[in-house]
Amino acid sequence: MTRRLLVSYLTITVIVLLVLGIPLGVFYSQRERERIAADLEHDANVIASVYEDDLEAGRVPDPRPAAEYENRTGARVVVVDDAGSSQIDTGDVTNRDFSTRPEVAAALDGTRTTGSRSSETLGVDLFYVAVPVASGGTVHGAVRLTLDIGDVDQRIRQFWWALGGVAIVVLAAVGLIGWVIARSVTRPLRALTDDARRFSSGDLATSDHRLEGPPEIQELDDTMVSMARR
Repeated sequence: MTRRLLVSYLTITVIVLLVLGIPLGVFYSQRERERIAADLEHDANVIASVYEDDLEAGRVPDPRPAAEYENRTGARVVVVDDAGSSQIDTGDVTNRDFSTRPEVAAALDGTRTTGSRSSETLGVDLFYVAVPVASGGTVHGAVRLTLDIGDVDQRIRQFWWALGGVAIVVLAAVGLIGWVIARSVTRPLRALTDDARRFSSGDLATSDHRLEGPPEIQELDDTMVSMARR
């Protein structure tokens, strides 16, 4: 009976953990992607404001702010002029044509874009944000930030592992507490079983010590003691 009670406790705990943990993990995954998208879009707008004057004046922009940003976040920074030619690229050489990239083309048309796509040149899936660099209604270029989705997935996997670790700790705690509770519940039943076996063998000796346990168990113990005395 102790084992059955313990299995029951653990089964209920597993069901509760699954009901609560899986939606929490899914919510975190979605929230993390949304947060990264919002952060990248905010950073892209900041970088666009940094290079707005240079692109408007046709000057060669300083690549150091973009390089510092990549070192801090791991995101690749590409700044293009109004023709789509890269003026800054923290992941490759400059003066490359990015006008054929859909997200860059949309940014040069004045539209902000966010999404993910596969990079054939890099062989990885990228999360990107592209924003126009504009002033007075005129687009002078665009800023594109790309982040390896593997980095995003790594953060999500770490959260899932953390959830799994918490679940294991909870199961271990419930198992220990459940075992103690189950033993306390079955202890008076085992004592009653021992008394019944002793009575059936002809040993009718009784004790004045009352059995500890629920009222129903105590009532049954009193009945068996009275029976033995009679």
